[in-house]
Amino acid sequence: MAGRGRPPTPTAILKLRGSRWANRPNEPQPKVEAPRCPAHLTEAAKRIWKATVPDLHEIGMLARIDGATLARYCTQLARFWKAIKELEEQGETYTTDKGAIHKHPHVETVRGLDDSLRRIECEFGMTPASRTRIHVKATAKTPADDLSDFVKSKNRA
Repeated sequence: MAGRGRPPTPTAILKLRGSRWANRPNEPQPKVEAPRCPAHLTEAAKRIWKATVPDLHEIGMLARIDGATLARYCTQLARFWKAIKELEEQGETYTTDKGAIHKHPHVETVRGLDDSLRRIECEFGMTPASRTRIHVKATAKTPADDLSDFVKSKNRA
């Protein structure tokens, strides 16, 4: 069976990139709104939620409907850091009573969570690579912008 290819880029990211493909007339357009933190999250996952939501909301990458995906991300990231901590404390291998050396089960846990987290992070534009083509409109001019405008006006004259 052939692979399904790359998943589609979220429209919000396409719009930020200025892509001509950002106009998807039949795509639902949920209101940009920060979802509420689910009560069932662990304390560690809630801390991740509280640190992540403001940044995603600020760039317009979060709708209330995204809450379940974000909750999954926070839960998985909390589990990832817990497994990393245990690996640091216990080591990546262990020796059995008979002297055989085995890989700690958390090595595979970390690997699986890392892959899953990376996919979710790309969905939300949370990695450097997924942000490389996002263009955010400036809210205020910088001195460099003023200089650029001045040079352009002199070149037109």
